[in-house]
Amino acid sequence: DTERGQGLLREAVALDSTFAMAWRRLASTFVGSGRGREEQLRAIVKAYAFRERLSENERLLTEGTYWTYGPDPDVHRAIAAYEALVARDSSNQAALNNVSTLYGRVGDRKQGIATLERATRVPRPFGGAFTNLVQAYLSIGDTAGAERTMEAFKRRLPSNTTHWYGDVMVAAVHGRLDSA
Repeated sequence: DTERGQGLLREAVALDSTFAMAWRRLASTFVGSGRGREEQLRAIVKAYAFRERLSENERLLTEGTYWTYGPDPDVHRAIAAYEALVARDSSNQAALNNVSTLYGRVGDRKQGIATLERATRVPRPFGGAFTNLVQAYLSIGDTAGAERTMEAFKRRLPSNTTHWYGDVMVAAVHGRLDSA
């Protein structure tokens, strides 16, 4: 429940206006929603301002988020922050997923796919890594890669509720939407 989560995060920063991770998480709740850009900017700027209060991993995640969605985005600085975090913690889901999307933005699909492959093999992957990898494979015409990814997704996360999304993407390539 995004609205409830945003409310709790707003309460947290009202109690402690220097709570950098709450500010970062609040900013992240607006990504992809098409709304709240002004609040998102305010939140990520606050998180970035208080980043020195964070652990090294949290600081790098905050910097990656700031350089991705902040007031003056810089994809290369964002990539550097996420890669530094992955170097420290090779199973960090957020860093692996986020940097893979940034590689896609700069046209390095090969590195984006390699990073998503790593994200799907961590001990506790999340479904978005699999569906992003399906989409990445399909974007380069690798239907077999997408199908392998869906098989792995269903095997690794059998009760995940987003299998349908990957199934629809693969079925669409084959012209079989009615079977998805």
